[in-house]
Amino acid sequence: MSRAQGTAAAKQRGVGTSIELFTGGGGMALAMHAAGFRHVLAVEIEPRACATLLANRATGFDPAAPDPKNLTDPWPLIAGDVREVDFTPWQGKVDIVAGGVPCQPWSLGGVHRGYDDHRNLWPELFRCVRESRPKVVVAENVKGLLRPSFKPYYEYILDELAAPFEQRVEGEDWRDHAKRLRKALTRPAADPTERYDVSYHLVNAADYGVPQVRWRVFVVAIR
Repeated sequence: MSRAQGTAAAKQRGVGTSIELFTGGGGMALAMHAAGFRHVLAVEIEPRACATLLANRATGFDPAAPDPKNLTDPWPLIAGDVREVDFTPWQGKVDIVAGGVPCQPWSLGGVHRGYDDHRNLWPELFRCVRESRPKVVVAENVKGLLRPSFKPYYEYILDELAAPFEQRVEGEDWRDHAKRLRKALTRPAADPTERYDVSYHLVNAADYGVPQVRWRVFVVAIR
């Protein structure tokens, strides 16, 4: 293979692999794809969003099929509940887990139930991280998540992303888990590869050329 052919093949493969959670109609997934990430899995439950994905870039997930090898390959889509997906087959094979976690529990337009809302799927993001062990996590949500009333849970989200393998046990209240996480994060990790450096960024889409004032929080965790 010539150097030019090798360069072309590398471009086809992209810069890394990605699992896309809460994919919706594919906006964030398209951005990640444009950045060169090859999606080995996308997960979405809403039928109309799934229909949009399948009409454009996705194909139905086949567990017997190999992972996509090139950026031109369709995205394997599981059209179902993320809570029923086993991510362990991709352990160590994924560079990034990305997704816009459902915003209704935190949105100003919602009922503001926060962590008590059944649509609070941050725990499923944490589970995906534990099972697939990505190098990086990118999660997006509404500005309402930063409201003072949600601050304790938001800090809990950041801590759990920092130490996702300090797992919440069955029946444990999140507040008790938060205390355990804080203690764990004050100690050196027994396995440093199970810790992530976490930061968050509040951005306005209008600052990036979009003709709309649209504030969003991006949480980035790097292992």
